Amino acid sequence: MLVGELLNGIEMPENFGRVIISYLSDTDISLHKTLFYKNFTRFCAETDARADAAIHYLAVYCALAADVYATYREKDISRQVYFQTFSDITIWAKRHYALSGKVGLTEHVWLQNHLKLKLFRLGRLQFMPSPLGFSVDVNGIKIPEDEIALTVHIAEGTSLLPEEIDSSFSRAKNFFRIGYCAYTCESWLINRKLKELLPPDSNIIKFQNRFIQLSEDLSSRQAEERVFGRLHDAPSDYPQDSSLQRVLSGYLAGGNRLGTAFGIMTL
Repeated sequence: MLVGELLNGIEMPENFGRVIISYLSDTDISLHKTLFYKNFTRFCAETDARADAAIHYLAVYCALAADVYATYREKDISRQVYFQTFSDITIWAKRHYALSGKVGLTEHVWLQNHLKLKLFRLGRLQFMPSPLGFSVDVNGIKIPEDEIALTVHIAEGTSLLPEEIDSSFSRAKNFFRIGYCAYTCESWLINRKLKELLPPDSNIIKFQNRFIQLSEDLSSRQAEERVFGRLHDAPSDYPQDSSLQRVLSGYLAGGNRLGTAFGIMTL
């Protein structure tokens, strides 16, 4: 697949696309494309040392994503899944632009999972198979630590409509050809403290009710990053454009912390 076709498919803004295409035309990235798979740590170190690191990451990742399409075809994975999965590059490129005013990418560690075919987006949710890593007893069901779980990630986007969430889980059952024991999720969206802030019929509450919360990390400020777009020291500095922003900023102003939670959903 040509990079231009990829950019159209993942709905990369046109002005971003022009910068990416121009950069790829003027810069030899062949060695870094190879190094990405051969030695990712060195790839990151060499890229971080560049003055143009952010646009270099974005251009290389778009070129690699275009190359990966051939593997998707070999594995008979649809174009829809391909474009949905790599639309995450667009999401994070937009986030970088909102924070810096420049075209580029900084979420290179996270996005390596997409390029290495470890993570796929199936509708509203993203899924990544991984060992559970711990033993757990859930509702009388004992699950050993070496079992494979599907880690659930929630990309930035539309509301968590229950029917779309149901569709994603249904698609995951059909997509993955390995046996897995449960779904796991680590996110601010499944922190039970949100029940103090949102009505019970909220789509966020309906989503988190699918999971049994096992732990909590109050040091994380992921909720603030996702809801407000950037971090501020004073809650009063946060925008108040949505009801969720107003409720969360008021909660934080009261000296409270939200943090992330880790949960599990058995099959």
